[in-house]
This record gives sequence, C-alpha cells and structure tokens, in this order.
Amino acid sequence: MKRIVIIILYLIVPFVCGAQDINIVRDLMNKGRYEDALTIIEGLNVVQNDRYSDDITKIRKIKNLYTNALSYYKIDYYNYAITNYEQIIKICSSLSFYVDQSFINGKISICKRARAEYLQKQQEKLLAEQEQKRREELERQAQIEENLWNKAIKDNLKAGYTNYLNKYPSGKYRGMAKMKLQALYLEDAQRNYSSGNYREAINNFDIASRYLPLSSASEYTYRLASEKLAQQRENSRYEELMKSAYPSAVLLESFLRDFPQNPKCPLIRGKLLNRYCINGKFDLARQLVVDNPDGIALTENFTPDEKWFMKYIKQRERDFNKKAKRRVSAPKQHGKTSFTAFDGVGIMFGVGGSLSYMHAGTEVVTIESQGATWEEENVIQGGFLGPKIAFSLGDFYHRFNLELGFQYAYSGDFGSHIPLSVAPRWNIIADDFHLFVQPEVAYDFGSGGFSYGGRFGFGWYGAFSIGASYNSGFGHMIWQMSYVYYWSW
Repeated sequence: MKRIVIIILYLIVPFVCGAQDINIVRDLMNKGRYEDALTIIEGLNVVQNDRYSDDITKIRKIKNLYTNALSYYKIDYYNYAITNYEQIIKICSSLSFYVDQSFINGKISICKRARAEYLQKQQEKLLAEQEQKRREELERQAQIEENLWNKAIKDNLKAGYTNYLNKYPSGKYRGMAKMKLQALYLEDAQRNYSSGNYREAINNFDIASRYLPLSSASEYTYRLASEKLAQQRENSRYEELMKSAYPSAVLLESFLRDFPQNPKCPLIRGKLLNRYCINGKFDLARQLVVDNPDGIALTENFTPDEKWFMKYIKQRERDFNKKAKRRVSAPKQHGKTSFTAFDGVGIMFGVGGSLSYMHAGTEVVTIESQGATWEEENVIQGGFLGPKIAFSLGDFYHRFNLELGFQYAYSGDFGSHIPLSVAPRWNIIADDFHLFVQPEVAYDFGSGGFSYGGRFGFGWYGAFSIGASYNSGFGHMIWQMSYVYYWSW
C-alpha cells in the first residue's frame, strides 16, 4: 500500500519529485532502507520511461546481499557477512547516482569487531579446554603413579621400587623409593656378610650407596667385608700354591709381591728357594736369603738362620753341578726350543743287544709221495742275539723321547732279521734313574713284514727292557729282553 501511495504522489506531483527523487533514493540507501529506495526508484522508472531499469536490478541485488549479510551476522558467520557488505560497496559504486558508503562501512566495522570478539572467545574456550585436558591428564598420570607406588609398597621388592624410579625419576615418592631400595640392599649385604659371602656383600653395599650415603655402621661393615674378602683371596692363592707339588718360581714370586704381610710368606720363600736351586739359579737363592735372613722356613717348625741356608745352597749347587757333569750336556743346552713336545731337545745314541725268543705255534704239513698222503706236525721256534743301535730325540731328563732303532739278528730257523723301528718313549720317571713304557712299530727288511709291539723298561744311563712284538712277515710273536746303553748330548 505504501509503494502505491508513493507512486501516485510522483504521478500527480511530477514537478515536486523531479528534482528531489534521486536524492530521496540516495538518502534511503545511505540508511540501509533498500526496500523503500527500490519502491521509489521503480516509480521514477515508470514516469521517466525506464531510465533507471539498470539501477533497479542492482538495487535489488544490493537488497538481497544486505539481507544475507544480516542473516550471516546473526549466526556469527562474520566473514561471509563482510564479504556481502563489500559486494554491496562494489555494486553501489556502479550505480548511475552517487551513494555514500558510510553506512555499509559502519556495518563492516561492526562485523570485524564482532569477529574479533568471537575469535577471542573461541581462543579462550580452546585454551580452557586444553587446560582442562591437561589437568585431567595430570590427574590420570598422578593416579597411575599412585597405583604403581602402592603396589611397590605392598610387594616391598627391589624390582618394584626400581621400576617406580625408572618411570618417575622425579616422582612424588622418589626419596622414599631410594630409602626403601637402600634398606633392602643393606639387608642383603648384612645377610651376605653374616654367611661369609663377602664378595656379594660388597656388591650390595656398593649398590646401596648409589641411592643414599651409607651410615657409619654400614661403612664399618663394608670395610670389614673388604678386608675379609682380601683375606679370602690371599688364602685361596696360598691354597692353590700348596696344591702343587712343584709350583713355579713365577707364581711364588707373585704371591710374595702381592701379599708381603702374609704369615705364610716364610714357607713360600722356602719353596721359592728350592725352586731356584732346582732351576740352577743359585745367585737368586742366595739373594733371597740375604734379603730375608730370618724370614725363610722349609717347614712349619724349621726356620734356619742365614748361615745354615748358605751352606744348604752351596751343597745343592755341588749336587747340581755333579748331576750336570753326569749328563754330559749341561742344563743350559736344554733350554726351550721349538721342539716343545720334548720339553727341550736332547739326543741320545745307544748301543746294545737283545735276546729274543720266537714262537709260531704248531704247523701241520701235508706230504704226498707215490700216491700216498700223510700229515706231519712241526713246531717252529728259535732264538737269536744281535746288536742294536738307537738314536733318540730327547734324553733321560725329558718326559718324551722319539727313538729310531736299527738291529741285526739271526735265527737258525728263519735266517737274518734286520728290523728298523720307530718307538716313542714316555719316561714315567725322568731322572738319572728312569722308568719308561715304549710302544714300537718296525719294518723287518729280512722278512719283508711289519712288526708291532711294545716294551717296559728301567735303568741308569742305560735301559733294561722286556717286551713283545708280532711279526706279520712270519706270523709269529717275538719275546724279547734287551739292554741298550745311551750317550746323551
């Protein structure tokens, strides 16, 4: 009805509206009254023969954009509202008449302030939510820590407290966890100490000290455990030396160097002195006596003085030199070489003989003559005596020898025998008097066969032996007694 009245007024009073019509439209649009502005301009358009048709289309679009912007503003879609307002400004600039944009710019400013307030509220809301989640997570973690600690307290085991400290090194109960762990390790340490397991006691004391400083009482027990462990090691070393009938000089010297205050040192020095004498190191033996004139014992209750020991060493040196002369080759010539299997190299040459008895059992011979056949039983046996030459790698004083032997022998029944033998010898006793066993493999150049056997013997610079071998060439056993005299180098 309002639009009809306005149109009628413009039709009846064209003079009044002719000059002021566009100003009215402009004023209405400057106030955002696009619906009223559209009504007036549509009336003008009728009167002035469609002069404002294009403006009418644009104002209609402006009215729709304004309506949309208001709707977006209400639902907090400020960016969309601003976009619509900016499009209104753009369209207004293309109208045939000037329109002031202050109204729309004001709307844009309102939207921007509202958007800023909205974003601020959203940010505050987001921060509040994050803070709430953080508090909830802290509460959850605190509850997990509480549960883990309660379980550790309930079980009261090292593993539980250690697990708690590993997961919460700065946790609420870290101090108490360290106290509990130290108490458990100290308890184990005390129990180990009481049972004599000093090594484990020290280990537990060391671990306990990593959590908290040890008390003076624990420090005292720790020191006692260390002293007792050192004593155990010292006793163990001594017992190991005593187990060996012939401990090396190196081990004896090491014990004296490591445990100079040990009450058994005089006995150890006594063993060392004997070892020096056995090895021919008499200067070291005398120096040991000079350095310890009253600190050497041969037995628990026999501790001679320096003068006695000097005479003792002198007598041992005389015996050693006599023995070296009898050996022909001095001990210095028997130093360690690459022939370690023979404990040094010595060579022996031996000459001797043997008395042997061969037995082949009975032989059944079938004889045929002039169509007649009969059997005859023969017993084949015989004895012989022959010289023997032997070369040995290793002498009486070595544990193992390797002997090459060559022998000529004669038997009335079998003729000549020339066996060449290889015989490793193990000296059960290796000294001036020696006792040995000796397996043997020989090839008999006379019979063309191998023989296999062994012997057992003893002697002084020579060897009496008895043994047996089987000759594959003749198929008989040879029982043998022999003697070989050796010269050694």
